[in-house]
Amino acid sequence: MRQYETMVLLSPELDEDAVEKKIQGVENHLKGNGSEVISVDRLGKKRLAYPINKQRHGTYFVVTYKAEKEVISDMEQGMRLDEETFRYMTIRIEESVLRKIKKTVDHQAAQEVKDES
Repeated sequence: MRQYETMVLLSPELDEDAVEKKIQGVENHLKGNGSEVISVDRLGKKRLAYPINKQRHGTYFVVTYKAEKEVISDMEQGMRLDEETFRYMTIRIEESVLRKIKKTVDHQAAQEVKDES
């Protein structure tokens, strides 16, 4: 399995419960198909750079996960058909980038321990 990140833009007209249901739906789809959800970041309502569906704001969330390609295709098909999902974008995170991030985090942790001593 490879690591992916999907950012989703939802309608600003959804209340918090509806947004939470959308997030849970994505998580359940991923977990139900053997994927591992690493994190979910709720970014909240943001102003858009340009109107989408006559709306100036949207609600964002980002899901980071490990999955197979087929699972992502199914998830995106569901988002494409959902009228309350304005946009989505999925990117694959390369292994080299993951190694570099881990190395940086480990280095920073070592520095903090050294500074505390």
